[in-house]
Amino acid sequence: MKRVMTWVGTLFLMGVGFSAQSQDVNYLDSQMKETKKRQASFVRELTELGNDTYSARITSADGWVKCEGIYVFLEGKFMEHGEFVFYYPSGQIESKGKYEYGVKVGSWERYTTGGTRKADRFYDPESANLIRNVMKQ
Repeated sequence: MKRVMTWVGTLFLMGVGFSAQSQDVNYLDSQMKETKKRQASFVRELTELGNDTYSARITSADGWVKCEGIYVFLEGKFMEHGEFVFYYPSGQIESKGKYEYGVKVGSWERYTTGGTRKADRFYDPESANLIRNVMKQ
């Protein structure tokens, strides 16, 4: 009986810990822009990590994971900022790399649908500043 009570108590405490985490759900169109639920192609689930930083998982309407990564909430909107992994509908990795405030930076690993490594793509961090400036206008 003591073990059962310990187990139940542990589950209760774990549940309290999980419920304390803030979660947010957003709906995205095919271009990954926020939209209304009935027009959505994807669902973005955000879990707060602290300091306006969130882990995210984006899934399609039929349930495959499109990508996982880190967002920040800045200037009233969510922006990709950190490591990201994108997947094919098969579950294979399509690409992985880093975002800085909504723009891809550095080397991104890329893969074929069969999992074979393709040539990396490099996104110049200096160009990222120019892109962000254009996005603000």
